Amino acid sequence: MKYEQTRFLLMPDVHFDNPKCNRDQFHKMMKEAVKQDAKVCFFGDFFCLMSGRFDGRRSKSGIRPEYNKNNYLDLVINDAADQLEPYAHNILFMGDGNHETSVRRNCETDVLERLVERINDRTGAKIIKMGYHGFIRIKFRMNNNGGTTTKVMGFHHGTWGGVVTRGTLGANRHGLVMPDADIIVTGHTHDHWSMEVPRFRLKLNGEVKVENQLHLKVGTMKEEFATDGGWAVEKLVMPKAIAGWWLDFIPYREGKNNQHKMELSYSPAN
Repeated sequence: MKYEQTRFLLMPDVHFDNPKCNRDQFHKMMKEAVKQDAKVCFFGDFFCLMSGRFDGRRSKSGIRPEYNKNNYLDLVINDAADQLEPYAHNILFMGDGNHETSVRRNCETDVLERLVERINDRTGAKIIKMGYHGFIRIKFRMNNNGGTTTKVMGFHHGTWGGVVTRGTLGANRHGLVMPDADIIVTGHTHDHWSMEVPRFRLKLNGEVKVENQLHLKVGTMKEEFATDGGWAVEKLVMPKAIAGWWLDFIPYREGKNNQHKMELSYSPAN
């Protein structure tokens, strides 16, 4: 017997304020999340914010004209709050990335916390501001018998990459760091892939079983390669997938056990 599925939208490194952010695709996915009542999770680098006074990476080409004023940070936060407000009640959490922690280090303010506070105050939503890594425990209640089934999602904004490996070597490291997670989501490198890593496990009841740990690398909303120059072109960091993951949890009952299956899909920008 199957039960109603729960859908998550795992959002990538959005870099919302960057001129190269594909905002059309971003809003398309967020509107679809509202339509399908999906829970949206942001895994770091929602902001770019590299053009502040104390940022060594700043450049005139890296800032949108409407933000090019003395209150740069305020303008970005206010605009982001305006544009996220229609989706507020579907956003589950927003986590730190290296761009947010860089601003906190250089400007002594937590821009993501300011954004979450503003959206929650305006809408009554309960968006959670998360750190650079953490866990989400997802518990499903079975309607027929009141039982539950649980999955644990671990996340880390990400660190390891590679032009050739695209960060896949990091799956083994993250699996060791987060052995209790059923799913591990990472970002940062702007690559986009899924990988299952089998684990030989001893259950609390003494059962021995091989179980898969699902690793998801989440892409980006920023395309840096489709130009005739710039940092990404000079460093040959490769074109990146403009995409996020849709993750469906489908609980069901098999014999006396509560189970579930997971289905993945994504809608790449064309």
